Amino acid sequence: MRNDFIISSVLATVFLQGCTNQATYTAIQRGKQIECEKKPVPVQQDCMQQISQSYEDYKRERDELLEAEE
Repeated sequence: MRNDFIISSVLATVFLQGCTNQATYTAIQRGKQIECEKKPVPVQQDCMQQISQSYEDYKRERDELLEAEE
């Protein structure tokens, strides 16, 4: 529950500052990294690999999906 509050607070701050989509993505990824760091050491690396997608790759995939819907 506390983690949801922290993530929500970060997102609210980012949105209120009029940030870009990339800054929002970065803030969300950082929140996920923090969650990975709280996990036991043996699973941290797998967790980090699951969230390692760059913003550029994310945007490209998102744009492709949006184009396919049209």
